[in-house]
Amino acid sequence: MENKKQMINVETGKQKKKTVSIVVLTVLVLLSLSLLALYIRHSSSDSRDGNGADRSGALNTITPTVTPEPTGAPYPTEIPAEEPSVTPEPSPTATPAPKPEFQPVRALYLKPESFQNPTTLDHYIDLANRTEINAYVIDIKSDWGTITYRSEIEDVRAAKACRDDIDIREIIKKFHDNNIRVIGRVVTFKDSVITKYKPELAIHHDGKLFDQSGKRQRRLLA
Repeated sequence: MENKKQMINVETGKQKKKTVSIVVLTVLVLLSLSLLALYIRHSSSDSRDGNGADRSGALNTITPTVTPEPTGAPYPTEIPAEEPSVTPEPSPTATPAPKPEFQPVRALYLKPESFQNPTTLDHYIDLANRTEINAYVIDIKSDWGTITYRSEIEDVRAAKACRDDIDIREIIKKFHDNNIRVIGRVVTFKDSVITKYKPELAIHHDGKLFDQSGKRQRRLLA
């Protein structure tokens, strides 16, 4: 019996020792873990700077140095030339031409014999200056086809259809110098002079040359 009691006591003592050992080991493990945690916290606080940056990371991270590539000479930027501003020219104001004062024409007809003589010509100029006459009608080509100036046309000179004894330019100048208008009279479709020289240019009736002086022929052509 005593031996059994002794064995029980021995086993009970062993169990107590085991329990104590387990407790001690547990305490040591917990203590070791606490110390490790304190160490890690201390190390991490030392490894950060004042701005919260990780020094250890900054020390361990190698920043590669980038060498800038040489840049060529910059191309000159073309600056567009400013177009000169065009100042609009003022449009010229049209000056109206002065209208001559209208004067009613009060004219007389003069035959070539009335103005070819200088004395007669002066008489009609004086008449116009003393009266309301302000113009004269003169023949440039008469009823019979005579031209009252010297012509250089070959057929006219050959037919003797012009007057070389009248200086029409001088007569007109004399009228104008006295503020007298000159109205030229040109008769058409009546020309007895040139048709005698060239009958083929004239009107023929019954195979004969038309005579403008005959009353019968004028009635036939009317």
